[in-house]
Amino acid sequence: MLCLHDRIRHNDPAVQRLLRAVEDAHSLSAFIFAAWQVARVLTVHLVEAVLAERARHPTRWPRYPQCGAGGRSQGLAKRQRTSLCGPIQWRRRVGRCPHGCATPPVAPVEEALGVQPHQRTSGALQSLGCALAVFVPCATAARLLGWYRGGTVSPQAVWGWVQAAGHHVMETLQEH
Repeated sequence: MLCLHDRIRHNDPAVQRLLRAVEDAHSLSAFIFAAWQVARVLTVHLVEAVLAERARHPTRWPRYPQCGAGGRSQGLAKRQRTSLCGPIQWRRRVGRCPHGCATPPVAPVEEALGVQPHQRTSGALQSLGCALAVFVPCATAARLLGWYRGGTVSPQAVWGWVQAAGHHVMETLQEH
């Protein structure tokens, strides 16, 4: 069972500031906005705690197609990904072929979670950015996403997501 108070200390100044903002809110919209900020931070802490727990579980390494050997752990490596709730950081077990095959390193827990290698932004954040960009310019979509997730998003990133989604849709259409 997760114990959030182990991860979110009562003396954590960042969380305490957010909780004070909720208490000090004078209007309903200010109250909701402040509570949203607390919910985002709690969500990030919860996801990070679950990922940390999964990193402690034994890892089942895949067999490499070139040599048939199972992977060997290279230890824990840091990873960060920007989500709808903000940046999420975790450590995951990474492994390589013990025979030195040219296959890149693997992170089985990320494969199980559907996390793409080298992807820095969640698919949900990219999808929301693309949906917003249908109705408003990319700069406005980036500003709205920034308000939503509590950080900045560049208009160029939104434009890149739209372009990538467009290419993906075109490839799918051509296949059919």
